[in-house]
Amino acid sequence: MPIPTDETDISRRLPLMFSSKNRIALPIRRAGNLILIKAKADTLEGNFILDTGAPYLVLNQTYFRNYRDIPEQQSVGINGEAQSVKVVEVDSLLIEGVKYKEIIADAANLSQIENRKGVRILGLLGVNMFLDFEMEIDLAHNVLYLNRLTEEGGCQNPLAIANKRNANFTAPVSLRRDVIQFSASINDRKLRFCFDTGAEYNVLSADVGKKVLEGITIVRRMKLYGSSGGSSEVLAGSINFLEIEGFRLANMQTILSDLEQLRKAYGSQIDGMIGYQLLSRGVVCINFKTKELRFYTLAEEG
Repeated sequence: MPIPTDETDISRRLPLMFSSKNRIALPIRRAGNLILIKAKADTLEGNFILDTGAPYLVLNQTYFRNYRDIPEQQSVGINGEAQSVKVVEVDSLLIEGVKYKEIIADAANLSQIENRKGVRILGLLGVNMFLDFEMEIDLAHNVLYLNRLTEEGGCQNPLAIANKRNANFTAPVSLRRDVIQFSASINDRKLRFCFDTGAEYNVLSADVGKKVLEGITIVRRMKLYGSSGGSSEVLAGSINFLEIEGFRLANMQTILSDLEQLRKAYGSQIDGMIGYQLLSRGVVCINFKTKELRFYTLAEEG
């Protein structure tokens, strides 16, 4: 994922977005624990990974070669790999019900993901593609809803889950360089996480301290692969209890890794990443106007 300069959040031009609908249903496919959305970039149509750990649209340089290098910026993977950022200018991106124009995207080598998952990946759909919406991610029904928002940040369509149910928890989020961050606790220790839909496992920094590690059950070592082909050995296990705004989630699969390079990329002291392990347990909504992450269990209470 890109390492932006401090000015990137304001200097990276937002894509122009057009849609006549106030609720758009995008079918989800899976590649393991990765979420795939069909889209068409210029003339190429195929699978894109929904990746809120990426600030922008990222295109697979295997298929998009008309790019220019930016040597002073780098991209960093979860295991600390770094490579220079390449930039692609895309005329249009079409996702069912939504059209984007004049997009500045990053280009990266995604062949390692393709090889591991056995599926063609054209790119990653990052945060700044969705800033005009509330994202409603429902893996139980394999659908991503994009809900248009009022000026106050409410969902315009009455079918949005926000207009039908009370959330099990609502966590305030911040956007730092277009990365979604929020607080959660392990073993009564408050930590800072980013919400990354591209994270197949929860990731926890290896330097979180003894008290936090006492709340983790380690069961094995495993190889962690980056998008550009590198790998590192990490410890894997589960968080006994993760608490978000008073709501407890038990036995969430996690790995311990060195996150120092990612901290530089995000420009903040994050302690970990949460993604699929939360998404698999209910419906997750991200509202970019009210700056909230909401969670709804799969079955209504009572």
